Amino acid sequence: MTDQNALSITELQQKAEMGDAQAQLELAYRFSEGEGIESNKEMALKWLTSAAESGNAEAQLALGSCLNFYFNNWNMSNIKLFEDKQIRSHWNEEEQQWYFSIID
Repeated sequence: MTDQNALSITELQQKAEMGDAQAQLELAYRFSEGEGIESNKEMALKWLTSAAESGNAEAQLALGSCLNFYFNNWNMSNIKLFEDKQIRSHWNEEEQQWYFSIID
């Protein structure tokens, strides 16, 4: 097995794009930490999600931890923001359904 840490970003991206879940996870960590590439949280989340969806247990745990942190730090000021009808009027149907699912 190839040591993912020894691979270049280009090599990791090629393997990740071909569906290699371990490469996807390593790429997520590299984007998150800015190791060998500019830090990019959106790309880190993209690759972490891909690795989790590919069945990588470590990625699933990390993604779950991220979501847990996000929802545990959700506060009432965020809820008040969503209650503003003017803001909700710009949401698409899916966003409105999500909002109403969390307040019911």
